[in-house]
Amino acid sequence: MNSFVLSIVIPTYSRAEKLNLLLFSLSNSFSVWPNGIEVVILDNASTDNTAQIVSNFLDIIPIKYVRRPNNIGMDGNIASCFDATSGKYLWILGDDEILYRNSLKYIFEICSNNDFGILHLENGGFKSEDEHIIGDLSIPEKPEIISLNSELLFRNANIFLTFISANITNKLAVIKKFPDFNSKSDINTFLPQMAWTYSALKAVDNHFFIRTPMFGALIGNTGGYKFIEVFGVNLINLTNKYFPLDTLKSTQIMSNAVITRLIPGELIAQFGKIGSKSNFTNEDINTAIYNSFGEKIYFKIFLKPILSNSLFLRKFFFILVRVFNKLNKKMGFIFL
Repeated sequence: MNSFVLSIVIPTYSRAEKLNLLLFSLSNSFSVWPNGIEVVILDNASTDNTAQIVSNFLDIIPIKYVRRPNNIGMDGNIASCFDATSGKYLWILGDDEILYRNSLKYIFEICSNNDFGILHLENGGFKSEDEHIIGDLSIPEKPEIISLNSELLFRNANIFLTFISANITNKLAVIKKFPDFNSKSDINTFLPQMAWTYSALKAVDNHFFIRTPMFGALIGNTGGYKFIEVFGVNLINLTNKYFPLDTLKSTQIMSNAVITRLIPGELIAQFGKIGSKSNFTNEDINTAIYNSFGEKIYFKIFLKPILSNSLFLRKFFFILVRVFNKLNKKMGFIFL
């Protein structure tokens, strides 16, 4: 019988300083590390001092460190996380994130005493220059948590279901429901985790959403792929493939979420006016957005003005979509 309740997997590649920060936050989670949590680090053939950083924590955290002889790519390393653990619940953490104080204790208690498909976590952000203060971040005594069925979690989490670290997944439920499940079936989409995220939504109809930030993610540290190709094409195709509430309904919800919650902020950041610019691979973003979303009503209302050459229109409609998102969130995203 499986002895681990929660498996934490950290895929990493040559980001030793950031990994050090994450491991430090993990090491402060318990005075004595519980037997029910395993930690696995998948090192994708790092060229820096990652191995040394990991060794510094071995006396505190019982880490299983796997260093690959060759780099198998970001998608390959992430996809392999699913098969690298033996716990009931799987939590993949980015090497550029940190846990808030007491968050792991709270999460472990939920995993130990409940059966669910996905535990979706709210998160905060931090900038690299703020790293010296993140040790002061902690969760409140009573975080806000709600229970949702699969359709409601999909609607409420929407685009943030793609954020790997925000989802703790019932791996055993996925395997039981889908014995032939292949975690590597969607390599090269830059979203291989959606295979088990969506499968967990189908395998179990009970989920939790912690609406209080549990961890922090480094702002502006995303990139290496074509932004609209991944979220405008691949994500919609994977939604169709794995979670068709019905084809129109699921893709409409996800498309509208991408249009309103994801693209506007990135566009403004790319224009250099607001936000933190990420390092996405070059693409003709205007053409890509029009091709993916040009016929959508929300595109015409919110995105088209932000794509204009008018600075006034960009700012005005960016503010408008932010107000829309806040109201929509309060109402459970019924307008997606």
